[in-house]
Amino acid sequence: MNTGEERHRSKNGLLTTMAATRKGQSVQYALEGSVFVGGAVIQWLRDEMRFINESRDAEYYAQKVEDTGGVYLVPAFT
Repeated sequence: MNTGEERHRSKNGLLTTMAATRKGQSVQYALEGSVFVGGAVIQWLRDEMRFINESRDAEYYAQKVEDTGGVYLVPAFT
């Protein structure tokens, strides 16, 4: 929800975020709801993609990688 040029703190668990900004113009703020899907990503890697056998394997493989080479996983499940 756009709140305009004023930042508002939610009393209901919403996050304050910058909605937009343009050079020479005021920052526009918004309130947003956020869903944390970290666990769902691990479950998807395990159950659907079968990249790992157990959830804890994700940390094991993550620790072994020195550099992602610019590759990122962006969880955008709906």
